[in-house]
Amino acid sequence: MEDATIKWLSDNRRYLSAYLNFLIPSSESLMASFSKFQTMKLAESIGVDVPRSVHFATAKELKLKIAEDTQRYLSSNFLIKPNIGHGSSGIIYLQDFNDDSWGKFDLEKHFDQYGSQLLQHRLSADGRSVGVSLLFDSDSQLVASFVHERISSFPVSGGPSTNRVGIRDDNLLEDSVKLLQKLNWQGVAMVEWKFDSTTGKPFCWK
Repeated sequence: MEDATIKWLSDNRRYLSAYLNFLIPSSESLMASFSKFQTMKLAESIGVDVPRSVHFATAKELKLKIAEDTQRYLSSNFLIKPNIGHGSSGIIYLQDFNDDSWGKFDLEKHFDQYGSQLLQHRLSADGRSVGVSLLFDSDSQLVASFVHERISSFPVSGGPSTNRVGIRDDNLLEDSVKLLQKLNWQGVAMVEWKFDSTTGKPFCWK
C-alpha cells in the first residue's frame, strides 16, 4: 500500500488487469494525490484549512522568494519540503540556517534530488497529529475507516509515526471522506491532519 507499490500497479494496470483484480484509483487521481500542493488546493476548494504554502518549480525562484525577507524566512516558522515525497525525506527546516550558511547551501542540488518544492508555514511540532485511514469501493463509496492519533515519530522533528493510538473524530473523518471522494478515490488512502497547538484548529497536512 506504499506510494511506490501503487504507482507500479497503476503504471502496469493495462497488463496486470488480464490476470488479477485490484482496487486502486485512476492514474489521474493517483498523481494528484502524490502532489502535496495539488492535494492542499483541493482541500481548500471544499473548505478545509491547510498550511500556507507556495510551490516553486526551480531553485532560482525559491531563492529569490527567500531573499525578499531572509530574516523572516530563516526562522522556526518556515520549512521547505518536496512537493512529491514521503515521510521526512528532503525536508529543510529554515531555522537551522543563518544568512551565511543559507548562502552556501546548494539548493539546485536539492531540487535535482527531490524535484519541485513547497515553502510552507510550519505548524508547531507539539500540536496533535491525526491520521484518517480509509477504504473506498470501486464507486468511491466508503467501506471502512480508522482514525489514529500519533504519539511519537522518528525523527521527532517530523517523520513517520512510531507509536499511535486509535481515537474517534467524526469531523476529521467526514472531511477526509469529502477530500478523497473529490478525487474519485478507489482503494486505500490516509489523510494526515496537524493541529495548531495555540488555536486547536486542524489543518490538512497531506
